[in-house]
Amino acid sequence: MNKIVGNITELLGRLLGEDVSLQLNYSQSPAMVEADAGMIEQVLLNLAVNARDAMPKGGRLAVRISIVDVNEAHVQHKPEARAGRFVCVSKTDTGCGIPPENIQRIFEPFFTTKEVGKRHRPGPGNGLWHCQAAPGLD
Repeated sequence: MNKIVGNITELLGRLLGEDVSLQLNYSQSPAMVEADAGMIEQVLLNLAVNARDAMPKGGRLAVRISIVDVNEAHVQHKPEARAGRFVCVSKTDTGCGIPPENIQRIFEPFFTTKEVGKRHRPGPGNGLWHCQAAPGLD
């Protein structure tokens, strides 16, 4: 995962522009995943565009790659989870946030909160439907 993010760092910087700073925090351990690199890149680019659009006066986007160990105690509280070691990609930004009424919909294909005319193009909405979090992690 570190390599995939590293490969698009320059593109992310250009996409964000000079008013949004990019902070990358790579995993110290190898963060190996079995996934389509192009799809992961697309999800990260969509997240960056959405973050940029939520910060019209500038701000900060941070992307963090880490290794998460899910233990049996966690699984007992989150039955949909499974124990094991997972790669976690998280992002934070200083944008306006997602309204609570939209949180349940962010993984729907083609979901967007952007008004017609303000969308970059018709397409996959926020792009989060391309990915699925490890069940039970939140």
